[in-house]
Amino acid sequence: MVRRSYFNRTGIYRLYLQQTNGLFDLEPALTYMDREEPHSWLCWADLNRDGNVDLIKSVWLDEPSFLPGVPSGKVLVSTYIADPHDRIPDEPQQVFRKNDYMMALPVVDVDGDGFLDLVLGYSHIDSRESLTKAISAKKIDFSLRFYFYRPGRLSQRG
Repeated sequence: MVRRSYFNRTGIYRLYLQQTNGLFDLEPALTYMDREEPHSWLCWADLNRDGNVDLIKSVWLDEPSFLPGVPSGKVLVSTYIADPHDRIPDEPQQVFRKNDYMMALPVVDVDGDGFLDLVLGYSHIDSRESLTKAISAKKIDFSLRFYFYRPGRLSQRG
């Protein structure tokens, strides 16, 4: 995957496949153009095992939090499933929200079915009281949500 940034905050990503002789194709198998965002993370993976590279994009939302001057930990996670011609759609098929200040997220086969799943984190610090409680208890309440790939979509239930 090669990325080129342009002065107008646009990024072009090109995927070059490696041949069996170790060399890379001269023409990209996939080209994707996107607006660059300062706090974003892209994961290129074949989520649905159809042989086409799909895109998971996480963007940290620079929204205010309950503490003045500190941005919230909200992250928007969008999935884009490539069409049979390796084209990434303009709009995501699914959008999730998480709250853990991390743009990157685990994309692993949690349930062992051969499909990649998403693991999203959620911090339960959403008020001054919950922050005070976490500091005094010296622990953070945190939960994980697993989204399993099922034919056509990611869902919380297996």
